[in-house]
Amino acid sequence: MKIQKITLGLMMLAALTACNDEKADQTKETTKPVIKIGATLPLTGDLGYAGENMRAAMELSLKDLNEDDLKYKYELIFEDDTYELKKASLNLNRMNDIYKVRAIMTFWGNIGTLAHNFAQSKHIIHMGCALSDVVGEGKYNFNHATTPKEHASTLIKYYKQHGFKKVGLFNAALAECLEFGEILKNMLIENGFEIAFNMQALPSSRDFKVDIIKMKETHPDVVFVEMPSPMIEIFGKQVKELNFNVPLTNINTFPAAPELFEGHIYLTEKEGNEDFYKHFSESTKLNPMPCTANMYDGLRMIVEGFEKAKISENEIIPNSDEVVDAMLNNKDFKGVVSILSIDDEGNINSASVIKRIINGKPTTVEK
Repeated sequence: MKIQKITLGLMMLAALTACNDEKADQTKETTKPVIKIGATLPLTGDLGYAGENMRAAMELSLKDLNEDDLKYKYELIFEDDTYELKKASLNLNRMNDIYKVRAIMTFWGNIGTLAHNFAQSKHIIHMGCALSDVVGEGKYNFNHATTPKEHASTLIKYYKQHGFKKVGLFNAALAECLEFGEILKNMLIENGFEIAFNMQALPSSRDFKVDIIKMKETHPDVVFVEMPSPMIEIFGKQVKELNFNVPLTNINTFPAAPELFEGHIYLTEKEGNEDFYKHFSESTKLNPMPCTANMYDGLRMIVEGFEKAKISENEIIPNSDEVVDAMLNNKDFKGVVSILSIDDEGNINSASVIKRIINGKPTTVEK
């Protein structure tokens, strides 16, 4: 009987100790200062598939970060903008005024350019993934994506290798598309190429047949076309209908409809190393796409910035200036994307990769 009582007592003591330890851990967690990080993404609409992928990347990134004992507790706040400026603007104001976020993340350049101006005015850290130099400009802005110059240089090298001399340009009238189109046009001219045409289409456009007929009349050797879904799918269908048989090149969006762009090439960011590809796919049941690994790394950069930043006297968490300094000085950052450089503006460059649609699948053929 005494042995039973002793055993029961030890069991109760062990349970009480475990309970106290659990309460201590919970208390420790709840006493950590909370840092909120917001993201305005196209979670529904034509680009909903991309926004959900970016959200999954950020959630996985934070989950992995929480495996370490962090100084602060981080919360992610997501808002849907359907890739519309008006909705994104409302989201940014709500994040600042109501949620009091300390950092924001965006996807692609139209929303990224808007957030760039917002971050500068509010002194909020902004991390984008966009084909743009503008998005990363200013003290509080960072842009984790292959730079326009890097992509343009890779494209021009490809054109030269394949004997293309007369290039047509067709871009959606969106901030990042127009910005890159101008950079590419100037670099093509500098390298002795002839511009067959330089045309733009409104984002609401759904009929490109007249444009394509005009393109055919100029007899280009190759066409660079940059536009998001559903524009790119419609363009691809109408190119086939009008038998416009010319090599097409693009950045990132051909995989939206690979059956329409069989044999054509597009440029993209590195999707992260093989370990990340496997980890992301198994954890989220999704496949990485352009910007997935960049958003994963981008959140890590922000969190590491807060964790490593010096903190002023009487502050609970570091201010934006202190975090920016820590992010720019984080020379030993180990990301899943092979980073080439980080400039003083916060543009985080990585390699431009050439892929070709082969048997309906994007296949890396040249680097």
